[in-house]
Amino acid sequence: MEDATLEYGVGDTINPVKPGFTNGKVFSGWYLDAECTEKLTATTITKNMTIYCKWAEGVPTYGSYRGWNMYGDGTKSDKKPTVDMVISVDGIASGRKEGKVTGTTGVIKIDDYYAYYEETLGIIYMAYGNNTTGCASDTYVFVKGGFTVAHESANLKIKNSFSKVVTIQLSDGTTHTVLFAENKVYADVIVKDANGDLYTKNMSNVTSSTSITIYASDGTTVLYSK
Repeated sequence: MEDATLEYGVGDTINPVKPGFTNGKVFSGWYLDAECTEKLTATTITKNMTIYCKWAEGVPTYGSYRGWNMYGDGTKSDKKPTVDMVISVDGIASGRKEGKVTGTTGVIKIDDYYAYYEETLGIIYMAYGNNTTGCASDTYVFVKGGFTVAHESANLKIKNSFSKVVTIQLSDGTTHTVLFAENKVYADVIVKDANGDLYTKNMSNVTSSTSITIYASDGTTVLYSK
């Protein structure tokens, strides 16, 4: 956050640039005093003035998301974004799912729908139907900032839960391997083959009979082994 000088002439229309999400805070309006009690209402310049930006704490889930419907036991490749959702600074979801977001990270709810928010990659894993306790076998995956393509494994049924390991290419060009299991999201998991080597294929090649071991991002905690 820093000061900026914008030059206008008398009679010019005031059009200050709206700042974005900064250091965990979001823009909450322009004001004429440092205490942010007198809101800027003028639309044209009549004299020199200083305006102040008011910042508010944003909910961790704040942002725009793109996602897809993840379901079924089979593998799926080349999944593209098909659904959108926006969560406002004060935690109101609109788009494919609508309602108040309760909770910050880990288990949350959107309206009455169960969801899990993984903050490292900004992923919301959510029940497709009106399920209040888990995701079951029909789910949505929403990615903050969007993604370009995803590749799903078969249902691995970890501890009898709907479970898939997925290769996701984010809109920033980075590729991540993510495990969805036991109604949770595990970001940047490590997948190794039967020889202990890194599994380099995308996850749509993984079936329920593929011999792999999935480790948490710490590289030691085993989340799945076949």
